[in-house]
Amino acid sequence: MKLALPFSLITSALLSACGGSSGSDSSPETGKATVASNYALTGKVIDGYVSGATVWLDFNGNGILDANEPSAISSDAGSYTMELTGQQRQCAAYSAIYVDVPVGAIDETEGEVTEAYQMMRPPQLETLTDSSLLHISPLTTVLWESLKKDLTESSIENCSAFLNDQEKRQQIKSRLSESIYNTVSHYNISAEKIFSDFIAANDETSQQLAVNIVKNLKKSYGYRQQLTEQYADTSEIRVVYYQGESYDTAADIDAWYRKVVIFFNNDNFLSRVDRVTEDLSDIIRPIYYRDEVVSPWKSGTLSLTKDIISRGYDGDLYYSCSLSEKIEITAQGTRYTLTNGGQGGRVDNIEQCQPDTVNPDGYRGYGFDYQQGGKYYFSDLRQSNYDNGISYLTDWVNFTENEDSLDPQEMISEMSAMGYKFDEEVNGEFSSWYKRHTTYSGNSQTQITKSSGGSWEKIVYASDGTHTRECSRDGETWLSCDGF
Repeated sequence: MKLALPFSLITSALLSACGGSSGSDSSPETGKATVASNYALTGKVIDGYVSGATVWLDFNGNGILDANEPSAISSDAGSYTMELTGQQRQCAAYSAIYVDVPVGAIDETEGEVTEAYQMMRPPQLETLTDSSLLHISPLTTVLWESLKKDLTESSIENCSAFLNDQEKRQQIKSRLSESIYNTVSHYNISAEKIFSDFIAANDETSQQLAVNIVKNLKKSYGYRQQLTEQYADTSEIRVVYYQGESYDTAADIDAWYRKVVIFFNNDNFLSRVDRVTEDLSDIIRPIYYRDEVVSPWKSGTLSLTKDIISRGYDGDLYYSCSLSEKIEITAQGTRYTLTNGGQGGRVDNIEQCQPDTVNPDGYRGYGFDYQQGGKYYFSDLRQSNYDNGISYLTDWVNFTENEDSLDPQEMISEMSAMGYKFDEEVNGEFSSWYKRHTTYSGNSQTQITKSSGGSWEKIVYASDGTHTRECSRDGETWLSCDGF
């Protein structure tokens, strides 16, 4: 379960940076006719501070600057002032702010821009004032992609109807909360920092993060568009470029990777991790490809997952190719998951990986999700043919072929006796196991995990989404995990 940041915190972060704004009735020199304006929207374009960029409000959600949409050109220190009419100001709170950074714009840190790119800032979803400073940066941009499709109906023509649609506005607020949570969790920075002027604050960590994100933005936008045309019936497409990938055993720490994740409307899923060239243009080597197909199975669901993973080192590189199967069935408040994972066969390239059955020499996973006493629990117990063998539900293999002969009640009965609850002793021979419980208190979250090796881990997520991590041998005395 994800920790949702409270919307009061989000709006505080969105609107906390305040300062003076221009009260002039003159329009910025954008080549557009002057409009009668009584309000102004101000802020900065930040990568380094960027001058010569076009800032505009996307009223109709099409990602293109249209004739009826107000705009401004950023100047020294990335500052912009956008003049608004009363009607435009009312709808501005529910419209994204876009920035087109053209070739020839000036980044005060990096110099002249040689490759055009675009940045965005999500809608504020609260009333704007002339004192609101709305900065646009790579950090605000990473929040926006997952929200765009929910806002395409909020055009200036139907703004009044949108303002009166409480359900729609609440849906968008929830999506914004989730997007902010995902960002602060991934980068471990507070929500307030995402919307701040991190250059003025001398925040070197956020500045370096912005540099890396911009490199990602310049490539991910175009590639995402290609995937949208290639794959139909998708609910979400994610593209990210990054450095550092644990699955790649044959690259240095400065290598770049592209990860693509596609969620389909039928619950199917695929992901692609590739090592790419430094300019992010070409694939050097596929690293981890996964395809998951989900279908109904008796009273639950069946998932078939193909994994292709790069193995070995320079001079002896190959791929492991495997197929796993998973059944999920819920009974009396507990979700039971049974997984068969075959040992991956060795292939020379990804095209050769075409498994049609689960190898019988792999592992068995038993998973449990349940709630009790205000806590959320998850347990994962493993058996392997390489250790003590598989001793439970030994006939439960090849779920598709054997569906008619398998009884879900048998699965639930045997798994219920394994001692899966957090405070129970594990009952049986398992190669490994871990148990976890998560507690929510106000806007914070505490997650405690204990494992078969005797180690404990505690992660505390603060209300701003940042987290701390401690370790223990007994679950009572907690110390820093460094060198633990």
